[in-house]
Amino acid sequence: GEYENFLYGPPEKNHYHYVSILADGKGAYIWKTQCNEWSLTPLKDEKLAFIVGDKCPYFKNGYKTMKFRTDYVGNIIGAYGPGYEYFTKVENHSSIKYDLKSVNNKPSLQELFDDVFDIVSSYSEYTKKKGISHQVSWSGSNLVLSRRGAIATKESFTPSTKIGAYSLRVGVTFKFNHNTDFVTFSTRSNGQRVFNQTDSEWGIVDDGNCPIRIIAGGEYGGPRIEMKGKSVDIRQPEIGKWLAVGIIDTGDLVKLRFFDGQDDIYVDVETRCGNNEHGRFIMYNRELEQDHLFVRDIDIEKEFNTDN
Repeated sequence: GEYENFLYGPPEKNHYHYVSILADGKGAYIWKTQCNEWSLTPLKDEKLAFIVGDKCPYFKNGYKTMKFRTDYVGNIIGAYGPGYEYFTKVENHSSIKYDLKSVNNKPSLQELFDDVFDIVSSYSEYTKKKGISHQVSWSGSNLVLSRRGAIATKESFTPSTKIGAYSLRVGVTFKFNHNTDFVTFSTRSNGQRVFNQTDSEWGIVDDGNCPIRIIAGGEYGGPRIEMKGKSVDIRQPEIGKWLAVGIIDTGDLVKLRFFDGQDDIYVDVETRCGNNEHGRFIMYNRELEQDHLFVRDIDIEKEFNTDN
């Protein structure tokens, strides 16, 4: 049948949001978008659940099982696609009245970087004391943050739940180089190093009182997610393996979804962060010599609110 993702509207809608699920004639199915397709193989021990083929571009990010959703009498009414976003079953896809973004020709992070991001100052009291610098560099097409290297969006976002406003959606694919590392995100930053007595000693970047931290483990404690007073244990991330986070800031709530790339299991955490005074997205890693964070992709989108 035909399925459509209604979580997005213009101009965010793209070729992946229109799907046909087709029988392949061999007892399996095909998830077919408007630009690519991948196999769906039935799971033997779970009804209406399917193994996602490795041709799916989200397979490496942890999306490995597709499940249908049914109504109370068992009729299929939808499916959970990449990112576990919901696709509604429809008789026909909605009319496309705007240009779809080209997924296949998406610019790389390196191509977009100078237009979208600033490098946060490499100087702090920590660098002065240690005689080193916070570093942002490139390894091939991957961005590398070293020893509290930090980046911030040029744009300051103002998400809100009001009709006509938008939620901010951020997706990041990254990997740790060492288990002593952690990565900090925020959608509420002013994009600058903090220069109070405590934080400036370590080169901390302003987080707008709404930090999100993924901790690999090491001597800093067990692997976990920290999010404004909340702490959630996670499995030990595999060093050198790509991990993924999705962040949604509605202006009221900030929500995090974390994939460790080991299977289709994910961890959700959310918190309320109060007023958004600044609104720049930032990320940075830990300050130790062995800590280098590799970043493959950063997607930033605005999802506009409607009255539907």
